[in-house]
Amino acid sequence: MCESPQIISATIFQSRRKRESCGTAKGICGDSRPRLSIGAKLRCLTRATALNSCQNWVSQFLNKNERAQGVFTIMSSKQHKLHLAGAFAVLVTLVLAVSCKGFFVNPTLTSIAISPTAPQVEQGKTLQLQAFGTYDDGTRKQIKSGVAWSSDTQTVATVDANTGVLTGVAPGTAGISASAQALSSSATATVFIVINSIAISPTSANIAVDGGSAQFTVSANGGTDITNGATLVAQLNGITETKINCIFDSTVQAQVCTDSQAPQGTYQVVASYPGSTLTATATLTVPAP
Repeated sequence: MCESPQIISATIFQSRRKRESCGTAKGICGDSRPRLSIGAKLRCLTRATALNSCQNWVSQFLNKNERAQGVFTIMSSKQHKLHLAGAFAVLVTLVLAVSCKGFFVNPTLTSIAISPTAPQVEQGKTLQLQAFGTYDDGTRKQIKSGVAWSSDTQTVATVDANTGVLTGVAPGTAGISASAQALSSSATATVFIVINSIAISPTSANIAVDGGSAQFTVSANGGTDITNGATLVAQLNGITETKINCIFDSTVQAQVCTDSQAPQGTYQVVASYPGSTLTATATLTVPAP
């Protein structure tokens, strides 16, 4: 390195000045000073060599520094452009957010529907019901909040007013309603049981006069009343008699079979239940028309 008084400062400008002041071997140890002693000449040559090294080092340092300054300038320019682009993007976003406020309007609910449309649930089990809405923009999606649920026959099926969870209480059917935003929808829920055995009571009945009727009840699995959900059909020699109609009557909680001028005879009343292949049979005597 250059020794005092030629020590190079850390700054670039001092380095440039020092490059100009560092001499050559000729300027220090040349012919202009012929009377130097041998020791002085050796010291002079050593100093001259140091000065030449100083000059070379300063030149290299300045060249590197100038190149570094160029790179920094380019990088600074690119960073400046990136900062400007980012600021512009933020500004555009803010302008759009302010100008579009209130422009997009939520679609209006026009109708709702219960899913599944004909729910079936086993006695003692639960089923999740859902409400779907159709909107004025043509879209359809699930309504996940603000739906009120109800059942018109809670002895058969109940439904949680807030969650729409349907619970089977007893075999039969119940009307389920869902309402939201002054709109409503309804569905008929069927509660069923897994039938292991089926029975009809009484096992025989008589219709005394033309136009009369007889009542039957149906049970499953040794005592579970399934009269409401059972189907009763009158047959003669394996042929269904359409003039004898059996319909569930909620006022008496029984299946009422009515004669409408059916031919005289003894009929088989066959009881069945949806989802089961098991049947039970009773006899029904019908008088002459």
